[in-house]
Amino acid sequence: MPKAEWIWVGRDSRRDWCQWVEFERAFRAGSTESASLRVTADTRYNVWLNGQWVGYGPNRSFPNRAYFDEYDVSSLVREGENVMRVLVHATGIATFQNLESVAGLWGEIEINGEVAVATDEQWRCRKSPLFGDRRFRIACQQAWQEFVQPPTDAASWGYAEIVEDRRVPEPAPILLEVGRVIEPVGLVEARIVRPPDAVLSIALREMLLPGYTAAAPKQIWGAVGLVFHVKHSQPFHLDLPGTWFWVRPKGFLNGEPLAEVESTNSRFENGCGLAGQAKAGENFLVLDVSGFFHEWHLNASFPGLPLEGESEVLVAGPFEDHDAVEPLLTSPISAWRTHPRVQRPAPEVVADLREGAPFPMTAYAKPVRAIEIADPASFELGTDETQVVLDLGEMTVGFWEYEIEAKQPGILRLNGFEAYQEGEADFCWEMSNTIEHRYEAGVSRHRSPIRRGARYVAVQGRNATVRNFRVHEHTAALTQARFECSDPLLNRT
Repeated sequence: MPKAEWIWVGRDSRRDWCQWVEFERAFRAGSTESASLRVTADTRYNVWLNGQWVGYGPNRSFPNRAYFDEYDVSSLVREGENVMRVLVHATGIATFQNLESVAGLWGEIEINGEVAVATDEQWRCRKSPLFGDRRFRIACQQAWQEFVQPPTDAASWGYAEIVEDRRVPEPAPILLEVGRVIEPVGLVEARIVRPPDAVLSIALREMLLPGYTAAAPKQIWGAVGLVFHVKHSQPFHLDLPGTWFWVRPKGFLNGEPLAEVESTNSRFENGCGLAGQAKAGENFLVLDVSGFFHEWHLNASFPGLPLEGESEVLVAGPFEDHDAVEPLLTSPISAWRTHPRVQRPAPEVVADLREGAPFPMTAYAKPVRAIEIADPASFELGTDETQVVLDLGEMTVGFWEYEIEAKQPGILRLNGFEAYQEGEADFCWEMSNTIEHRYEAGVSRHRSPIRRGARYVAVQGRNATVRNFRVHEHTAALTQARFECSDPLLNRT
């Protein structure tokens, strides 16, 4: 009888950040009277049997234990060939939902009282080609944002390795399942928008806190430099988010301090702006990002800044104190390029300046004009950048699903939020509840593997038709949780 082992794509990659790994195992079955699937993973799994989505988990637990979820799959196991697939998202870091631990998958299917298939070295696995490598956090409380890319078969399959793990899986105290399928009840607004001309979106943690994986806030000392070009001398303005466990950077342009002004973005964000004068040709912006952070991500948006030519992003640090940062704030780019503590960020931690990141490109997009769209079930995004806000009718928690049809490749961005205030979308500031979906020509369908909440969803893009947006609700507890301790009075409560 097979025995379930902890497995992974490689023993040496169990602590890597933001891994999406696919596992697959074919097995044969005879006549089935009963079948149970038991599965757990570090950090999150989605599991399918014969193409049918079965469940998501596991329950939260401390790193020294692992809860498995058990599903009745009697109706899904068929006589003959069967295929079980699991997508595991391993965070590699601590969040408010999980403590730091090591990646792995454990599971088995029991048919008619005997284990028919279990995780071992016969499982095929690969890094998922559907999800990008960008390491941007949703928020300090949660793990990684979702970047979807055109699927490809280029990523070759290998076989899993059995890995050492002292955790002995035990039954989960609560099992959640998908409940209703929730569709939009209407549209709040539809409009042509103008996103920021440029967005400096960069994750600072790996460069300025190397090796730090805990969820607690921490002090950093460093600076970010940006070389950019404009055709003519012009007023310069950048907007920064609010300061909830976030540092409000001081800015310098070509060695001169920038003045703090009002932000052009939503007043509900409580952000600020920095203003100065850009010269024709090359400019060098320096932002002092030293301070006490809880989420180490910089989003600086540049409205009204038409870029020319190539840009360059540099990061100075880490340093031990601010005295080491100070001289670099007004130094020319030549001094930065020769400084031993200045580094160029990897593509995984910085976005293209013109394409930005999904949150600032949607939440900071300025309205141009309203347009008429009648049907939330199917709507067209025209040749201009278009934003449509769907109303789900209530606060929802679950998995988003949608379909895109387009004649050419493009980018669709989705941003979920909870409320409108005084007629204005009050996005989840400091929380990127987003999907960035790069698609090819034709029809693309996607069901997000990330469980998320929203009442409203802003859908933004161009030259595409979006259909059948829905939420697969994931809130219903199938078992009643119990509290029990040594104090009889607390038990009565």
